[in-house]
Amino acid sequence: MNPPYTLNCRGRLLELDKPAVMGILNVTPDSFFAGSRVQQEAE
Repeated sequence: MNPPYTLNCRGRLLELDKPAVMGILNVTPDSFFAGSRVQQEAE
């Protein structure tokens, strides 16, 4: 059996033998496509 792959991240050893989930959420006002915004109807 092969030893698990590892990654040294700032002195912390991360084992890559099982799945991990990571995400990035960018919510700054300039990060959204203007064409996808819903316009409000004029009264």
